[in-house]
Amino acid sequence: MDLILKALTFAKIAHEGQKRDNGDPYIVHPARVMARTLLLPGATEHQGAAAALHDVLEDTKVKPDEIEKEFGPVVLKYVNELTNVSTGSNKSREERKAMDRAHLNGVSKEAKRIKMLDRIDNLSLPEIIMRDRKFVELYTRESWLLLKVIGNADEALQLELGRTVAKAEALFDIYRA
Repeated sequence: MDLILKALTFAKIAHEGQKRDNGDPYIVHPARVMARTLLLPGATEHQGAAAALHDVLEDTKVKPDEIEKEFGPVVLKYVNELTNVSTGSNKSREERKAMDRAHLNGVSKEAKRIKMLDRIDNLSLPEIIMRDRKFVELYTRESWLLLKVIGNADEALQLELGRTVAKAEALFDIYRA
């Protein structure tokens, strides 16, 4: 439990000042993903810590060696698996997302499960329907493609993510009708 609390505190400091689209402090998202991760059968404290830290390499100035020093090689492995390899690339969004999916295809089952929870959380926010149609169509299309790559890691999460993507599409259509 100490490792998990340490990771959540570290992530909170790293994301200080960042906000979600709804105005919540950014840390609320990694905290929700971490909590759901810890409820998965067989979840470990390393997986919980990685879930709390899953966005720090992409969205903050934290470097991989800092994560390894503070949390060890197992947590770093998961965080690296969860980090978009396209970060910093100037390729098109479509090319970057394809790179990220190819990367995720080869990661551990544990990282795929965390990634599904990450996407479920992102799609479950009511603000998704407040975005413009073009973004929602793009994000849900990307989510379906992502599901094909990572869904094999956990059947229950695969079903939940599929339902969540479909619900986001339907809610957007209802709201905009």
